[in-house]
Amino acid sequence: NRPGQAAPTAFLANAHAMALGEQKPRANPIKGEPQESTAELWVHNGLNVGVWEATRGSFPASRDGYDEVFVCLSGVATMTGNDGVRYDLSAGSVLFTPSGFTGRWDVAETFRKVYCIIKR
Repeated sequence: NRPGQAAPTAFLANAHAMALGEQKPRANPIKGEPQESTAELWVHNGLNVGVWEATRGSFPASRDGYDEVFVCLSGVATMTGNDGVRYDLSAGSVLFTPSGFTGRWDVAETFRKVYCIIKR
């Protein structure tokens, strides 16, 4: 249960092919020169839903003050937590990362996901 008013229905038929915002360099790259872009689709009452894409490269991952669940639409990547657990991701993969999660993204093939962020 979340406080606040009910939200309107939202629909997107082509998340796998929609145009996203301008690609920008990913902050703090570890390897390569990864670029990222995002299209925020819905924001309501501490929930954010959108589409995110990143190009090849490696960069830090962290969830500071929010949980995230996402579904991979395309591409290939690995997310490795600082605890050493590795998640191999490709189209159809679903991953939940809780607030406080830290680790690393290694994008092998341009990676696109639909995400839902739950702010704490």
